[in-house]
Formats: sequence, C-alpha cells, structure tokens
Amino acid sequence: MKKRVMKLYAVPLALCFGFIAAPSAVASEIAEKETIYIGAGIGPGLSYVNPNTDGSIYRVEDKSSSGFTLYLGYDISDRLAVEVYYSDLGQADMAPVGRVSYSDIGMDALYYFYQQEEQRQGFSSYVKLGLGRMRNQTDLPYERKNDMHLMFGLGGEYGIGDDGWALRLNLDLYDEDARLITFGVLKRFGDAPAAARPAEPKPVFKPEPLPEPEPIPEPESLPEPEPLPEPVPESIVVVDLDSDGDGIFDSSDTCPATPPTVKVDSAGCQLQEVISLDGVTFATNSSKLIGDSSVILDQVAETLKRYPVLRVEVAGYTDNKGPAGYNKKLSGQRANSVRNYLIMQGVADNMLTAKGYGEDHPIADNNTAAGRAENRRVELRMVE
Repeated sequence: MKKRVMKLYAVPLALCFGFIAAPSAVASEIAEKETIYIGAGIGPGLSYVNPNTDGSIYRVEDKSSSGFTLYLGYDISDRLAVEVYYSDLGQADMAPVGRVSYSDIGMDALYYFYQQEEQRQGFSSYVKLGLGRMRNQTDLPYERKNDMHLMFGLGGEYGIGDDGWALRLNLDLYDEDARLITFGVLKRFGDAPAAARPAEPKPVFKPEPLPEPEPIPEPESLPEPEPLPEPVPESIVVVDLDSDGDGIFDSSDTCPATPPTVKVDSAGCQLQEVISLDGVTFATNSSKLIGDSSVILDQVAETLKRYPVLRVEVAGYTDNKGPAGYNKKLSGQRANSVRNYLIMQGVADNMLTAKGYGEDHPIADNNTAAGRAENRRVELRMVE
C-alpha cells in the first residue's frame, strides 16, 4: 500500500521585493535621521499553526501555541524602514500522535502610515510586506511545497521619550498556515543626523619669492629733542539722564516719553497686561528650555525684580496635535519650568504662579505648521 503523507504548503513568491523597494515610495520620503534598531517580542499562547493534513492519516489536535520573534531594523526615513527577522512560531499537536514545529526567517519592509509625532515619538501605526523562508521539524512523514513564502503584517508602536526606546504590538501572517501576535520592545541607536562631509580644500598657489631689496643706508643720527612737559589731563564727567523719570537711563530707554508713574520693562516701555515670551522654546515632548530661552528670560527677570509688588501668572500653551490631556499636562510642566528659571534669577517666588492651558485659546490656525508653531507659546499675565 502506498504510504500516505502529511503535506505542509507555502505559497511561492516572485514579485515581493519589486513592490517593497518601489523607487517612487523611497523618493517621496527624505530621511532626517537614519537609525539602526533591534527588538524582540513574545506571544504567549498567541501563535496559530495549522499544517495541511488533507490526504493523510493525521489531523491537527491543537493549533494554538506560544512563540517569539527577534529582529534587526534600519529606519530609511520617517515613513520607511526595513528589517531582518527570526520567528519561532511554536508547534502544532497532531493526532493520533506527534508534533510539528514552525520557525521562519526573512526580510520585510515597513511603511508608517500614521505618526503622532516626528522621529517615531508617541504613537504610530504601520503595515509591512516581506519574504520569508519557513522551516518545520517533526518525526512525522511530511512533504513541503516551496520553502519561500510571502508574509504580511501590521502593528502599532509607541515611542517612549527621546532615548530611542519603544513598545510594539505586532501581527504577522506567514502565508495561510501560520500567524503570530507579539508584544515587544525595541531600542534605536545613532539618532544623530549624519555628519556632513567637509568640503575639499581649494588648492593654494604660492607666488615665487621676490628678490631681496638692497639695503638702504642709515641716515646720520640727529640729536634727540628735549622732551615736552606732559599735559595735565582734563577730568571728563559723563552724565546719563533719566528724562522721563521712569527709572531707565536715556541711553537704554527706547520709549523716552513714558510717564514716571507707569511700570516699564528693561527697555523703558510700558508693561503690557499679557506678554508673549517669543523665542522661549523647549525640546520636543519635554519641558527642557533650549536655544536662546535663557537670554530672553534673564531680561524678563531683571524687569520683574524692579516691581516686587506685581503678581504674575506664567501661562503655557500647546498646539492641538496629540491627546488633549497630555497637551495640558505638558503645557503646565513648561510653565513651571519658566517659573523656576525666573526664581533662580532672583525673582521672588510669591510673585509668580504657573498654569498650563494645553490647546485652549489658540492665537493662530492649528491646520498649518506655522499656526501650530505660534500656538506653542508661554505668556506672562499681570494678575495685579
């Protein structure tokens, strides 16, 4: 009698990476930062393997198993990445006896179709397509049709802070007889922009040296004249006036006609009820002050110290990108960062309060990049 065997199928593939490496997709994305990353994921009880037993004496008794995946990736751009991976999909329990184990190794390309923030920060979603090679181990008689197969996947990723760590939830479909859901973590390295290549130095042409001139005979020495008496220096007194009596000298006063009873800033101009601190900026998703923020806040501190009876609210705002609750928390942290800096520069702490308003009270259109930049701001509000 002819021996009946169990067959394991995989769909052959000829066109996979012609789609993945389409030049039009790569050309439309310019990478600001190129990074390498590694990651791993586990799927306890979340692997599904289903060998084809048609025409054999065997049947699949348990299709569920546990698996894991390891991968090494490279971010080509903000939208595109490529990975090589190894996946252990666990095993299928067969009846009347035996087991069939699955493992897969391959390469895929990821396209991030949604990103909450730039550079993989916050939440993002992706789809992927790749080419894999399936391997099985079993003591049962079996026949494999084509080792190579097309794989498809999708998932979500959440970037944690600025250190390159992220969480990932992933679903991979390995042809028609295997799939795996994993929860994992990954770490990105080398997130600094690629250093620009220095320009090649231009050739320098040295002229031929000129012949040395003939020495000029020294003139006959004349008797030294008698020294003149030293002049007595006149004392010069420079007087810097305060013509409008506002406490700012005329040499620094850009508003010279301010009444003496009006409170003025370090430039001699009247203090406004609401002052926008233009130029005070923060790191992405952080309350850390960057750029010229300290220069601007030093001038603000000098003005506030001249009026210790003032009561001022430091108000923080964001644009409307991201969850409203997160934005309100971040704006409050940024307002407190400005308040703490002013206190360190000598402003009395009882003069200042801090409050975050999140995406409330926009002053520009949040549908444009320029408008969102204006809405991300810190203001001083005169309470008394």
